[in-house]
Amino acid sequence: MLSHACASHSCMSEEALFLISSLKPGRSLVHLAIHTQLQVLASRRVSCLDSSNCYHALPHTYVSRSPSSLRHTRTHTHTHKSQRFVFFILAMEDARESAWIGSLKCGGAVPLREVDGCANGWSSPSGDIFQVRGPNYLESKTKTKGGECLLKPIAFDWIKCSNKIFNVMQHPDGRVRAALDGALKEAEKKQERKPFVWAINLQVPSKENHSLIFYYVTYEQPQKDSLLQRFLDGSNSFRNSRFKLLANVVQGPWVVKTAVGERAVCLLGKAVTCTYTRTDHFMEIDVDIGASIMANAIVHLAFGYVTSLIVDLAFVIEGQVQNELPEKILGTIRFANLDPAAASILDVPLSSRDKMRPNKLWRSFSNLLHGGHNESVANVEEDERSHEVEDFVHSH
Repeated sequence: MLSHACASHSCMSEEALFLISSLKPGRSLVHLAIHTQLQVLASRRVSCLDSSNCYHALPHTYVSRSPSSLRHTRTHTHTHKSQRFVFFILAMEDARESAWIGSLKCGGAVPLREVDGCANGWSSPSGDIFQVRGPNYLESKTKTKGGECLLKPIAFDWIKCSNKIFNVMQHPDGRVRAALDGALKEAEKKQERKPFVWAINLQVPSKENHSLIFYYVTYEQPQKDSLLQRFLDGSNSFRNSRFKLLANVVQGPWVVKTAVGERAVCLLGKAVTCTYTRTDHFMEIDVDIGASIMANAIVHLAFGYVTSLIVDLAFVIEGQVQNELPEKILGTIRFANLDPAAASILDVPLSSRDKMRPNKLWRSFSNLLHGGHNESVANVEEDERSHEVEDFVHSH
């Protein structure tokens, strides 16, 4: 019944209307959504044993009530009919995705939280808290709210490794890649639209080679000749000239906020080294923060306070001409109070590329500050490798 009900988002099917009318007292649509999601998670053998985890396992569009209110759904049943209708629409909107995306959101070393109470976890805030170039930016330099993002968040990984982490979407034990492969097979079988995943890997300068990896998904094909399509299929030099990070330290010590700046904007492809891996079903961007002395120093400083930080990030493809405005945010992320010791461990040998160059991720803060007068800006402009897929090398 649920599969038929979610076949169309534009109107309510007879099955959906029957589902609403047949709800018994004490069984709200939110309760139904949780029950359905638990069935999905059980089928995937995902461990979500308490009500808080069950709540966080829901697709993000369900999250409009607090965990405590969800726990008492059975006794508090005076939900207005229009609210119940909205809950149903939201649940049905993500029903197709929930089988694999719900389990991804529930997994990982860092739990999914509500945006307003994101302690010791991650969430995805609204794009409206960020400022992007507006439609008249070239004339007036006016910025506007970011609005709805182009991509939906599906997972967050906080991992560490003996070596710098590249191409996590190629890793044979990668949970997101495994889930994506399953979703692709299911879509092929049912002749449905296939998901396309973006993975953005921020390689954090640290002794244990930590990485912050953010995953997003879309089912929509980019419009022909759009900025998004040109970024996906363009050269590395074009990508470097457009890939932009918006950052804001929501909570943290004064020294970190001062170093990062208020509403910081960084064209990552020009400031640090970005490596792009593009396939038919995913785009991975590995961002080597250690390639820049200045970025390395700032992140190294912030890393010392990471357990007390709450940080908002947004990723944007910069609009530079009129028909590329207003800018659209790819996706957002908020992470809070990360524990370096709690990061998942990934056992990955050095790639062939890293064997040819020394690892420069870890330097002392004083050396970074006094290591030279001129910062060398590292850019990736190897166009011939724009679609290269680099496999992990396994030692036996």
